[in-house]
Amino acid sequence: MYHSVHTWHNRGLVISPELFDEQCRAMVEAGWRCASLSEAEDYLLHGSRLPPRTAWLTFDDGYLDNYVYAWPILKKYGLHGTICATLELVESVGAPRLTLEDVWEGRAGMEDLPVAGNPMQPHPELGFEERKDTFLSWEEVRRMEASGVMHTIAHSLRHDKVFVSPRYEGFFQPKKRVRTFDRVRGQILWGLPCFEIEAALASRAFIPSEKLLEAVAGLVPQDKIAAHAFFQDADKVADLEQLVAGFAPEELGALESESAMFERFKAEFARCKERLEAETASPVRTFCWPWGKFSPLARDAAKQVGFSVFVTTAAGSNRPGRADAVKRINVKARPPQELLKRMDLHTHPWLADIYKSLRFRWKWK
Repeated sequence: MYHSVHTWHNRGLVISPELFDEQCRAMVEAGWRCASLSEAEDYLLHGSRLPPRTAWLTFDDGYLDNYVYAWPILKKYGLHGTICATLELVESVGAPRLTLEDVWEGRAGMEDLPVAGNPMQPHPELGFEERKDTFLSWEEVRRMEASGVMHTIAHSLRHDKVFVSPRYEGFFQPKKRVRTFDRVRGQILWGLPCFEIEAALASRAFIPSEKLLEAVAGLVPQDKIAAHAFFQDADKVADLEQLVAGFAPEELGALESESAMFERFKAEFARCKERLEAETASPVRTFCWPWGKFSPLARDAAKQVGFSVFVTTAAGSNRPGRADAVKRINVKARPPQELLKRMDLHTHPWLADIYKSLRFRWKWK
């Protein structure tokens, strides 16, 4: 499980193009090969045989750097990869951008490549930093598909969350944003209570009441700059706290019904499948859960619309014919030899299970 192959580093989800190149070279030199998407699906669904030392490389979220850096490096070593794309963040227009291959072939310099800097950008007026990631375009997705090196699966529409209860702490306000995927589904107003949240495909949603939304909108300005000024005034914040405290718990909102939750799940999966198949002209049957979180009801809904392979973030090996909960190794910025040791360990499922159990116990001591 990879995320970004990028020149900017953060807490393990981003590795440099140089390290990724070293990891790919080490895999090839150690006799590893990478499964294409169709090979992985056939193995997981039908138990089709794969050569020894076969890995399936996945790249979560659909960042532009997967195209700029990871795709040329995989092509260089004759390897395959699969991008788990957040579909509504894939850009709809624009010509394919430059890649590392353009640098190798003398058509551009490293300084000409996109996504080479820190995604944390200061707000021009308010000063605090906001995270602004760049994502693939559909033309770039199709270009990688045509190469046979990189294929794309669904990773939800927005990789978002939902409120799950009337419990709250603080209020939504303009401030520093450090996470890529911290959005909550539905109408979010400045001044709305920060209700408890969970992954959108794992939980029944709590829907704030119209009465609450109207009251908040009537007190807190919805212009970003004006809202920021509102929260700098302690008296105005106290007014907001008093306003919300005046609502009984049942007046704050209500949980959606189980049938509404199922229909929400089903609509999401149907839109994912329809959009990805329309853009790539390829059948879509694999879904990667955002944050690895899901409910059995969500998986049932996905199966109803035609998904049959489900990728998680749980660590471990994958036995043939087990497509309901595909496990992965989180690569992070591991030195090549350390990564190879982990990969070799996971060629023995029973040994990988023991390792996982011992590691979990050690972690919590």
